[in-house]
Amino acid sequence: MPTILSVWAHPDDEAFGPVGVLAQAHAAGYRTVVITATHGELGQISPEIELDPTQLGSVRLEELHQACQAIGVDRSIVWDYPDGSLALANATELRDKIVEVLNAEQPAIVLTFGPDGIYGHPDHIAISMATTQAFAQYLALHPTIDQPRLYYQSVAPNSPRSVNAASSDKYPDPLPATTIINVSEYADTKRAALEAHATQRHDWQQFLDQADWFHTVYLHRVYPSFGLNDQPETTLFA
Repeated sequence: MPTILSVWAHPDDEAFGPVGVLAQAHAAGYRTVVITATHGELGQISPEIELDPTQLGSVRLEELHQACQAIGVDRSIVWDYPDGSLALANATELRDKIVEVLNAEQPAIVLTFGPDGIYGHPDHIAISMATTQAFAQYLALHPTIDQPRLYYQSVAPNSPRSVNAASSDKYPDPLPATTIINVSEYADTKRAALEAHATQRHDWQQFLDQADWFHTVYLHRVYPSFGLNDQPETTLFA
């Protein structure tokens, strides 16, 4: 059974990200594995929810568990790096922990944030860097294996973040989408995964009426590199 591994910083990153691709992978018979590096304990709490902020981390872990169930995730790995301080973590240790999972799972596909962190979030950027370095080390350690593919989360070509919005002076724009996948068949799965993260409703509810965000996944293929004359991919599971 081939494996798809996605590596994120917080609970709900997996739901904001390529849920449709993970659901597609599950339907295609892939083993799906999700790494979440923090408990998300510093997140904001939706105003309609009464919750002691000191309990947010444990509540968000339960929300992550429910979201992974909705998606069909086979293995959820959660670490306890401090939320908001992932960029200050021991980078070698973080890389090596990801390498350990790569060695154990031997994934065919790896997904994570790009160096832009989508909107410059330091935790997103840190997990992108660690995953990219771990992927390179894994390839070096196993030169004879079937070569896995590495993808970064990207955005739609007409997204403000992809056309040099003023705020992008602070951090890089997302790398252009090389892989554009229609996942409308899994819209209900994405909604269920998002709704599992009830404490974060204030973040995701605003996007529910954006059909493109809801029904299309945009990725940038990092490895093997995408040629200038290559046609955009429309699936990861051909």
